[in-house]
Amino acid sequence: MELKMPPYPLVAVYSRDWGMDNAVRDVGANFTPAVGWAVGWLIKETKDSLSIAMEYFAEDTSVRHVQTYPRETIVKIVRLEPKLTRRSGKR
Repeated sequence: MELKMPPYPLVAVYSRDWGMDNAVRDVGANFTPAVGWAVGWLIKETKDSLSIAMEYFAEDTSVRHVQTYPRETIVKIVRLEPKLTRRSGKR
């Protein structure tokens, strides 16, 4: 079986996302948005947002676990350059 990379760039996105807190808190508590990294295949990019897929299936070109980020929440985008390698030897 021939392994092929998806036809999309692999990116890491550092974003100010939404905040979520499931603990009981006083309404005056300091609620802040989450800031962090997400990594995926950049499947759609517009002037307002970008969408990354965590999983890509070459057989039918479908994707799963897609996250869309508004541009105003994005702090940094890093394009990654993955390489396919095959391990040699017995498993």
